[in-house]
Amino acid sequence: MTVTMSTHQDNGVGISEDDQKHMFDPFYTSQLGEGNLGLGLNIAYNSVVYALKGEISYEHQANEARFVIKIPKKLENT
Repeated sequence: MTVTMSTHQDNGVGISEDDQKHMFDPFYTSQLGEGNLGLGLNIAYNSVVYALKGEISYEHQANEARFVIKIPKKLENT
């Protein structure tokens, strides 16, 4: 299968090990009470995995968060 790969990263503090375990869960946020619903990464995960039949993963790096997204170039009809 041929895929398109995209890497997205920032230069922030990264994501703690505990938060990594839950970061794709709906309504999980490390900033509860600060106006964040905890849906952003869940929406990204569901869009990539279920709608586009791809993969999304997190790679921990010192002082940054890096997400790798792989999406098939051709979607199969289901």
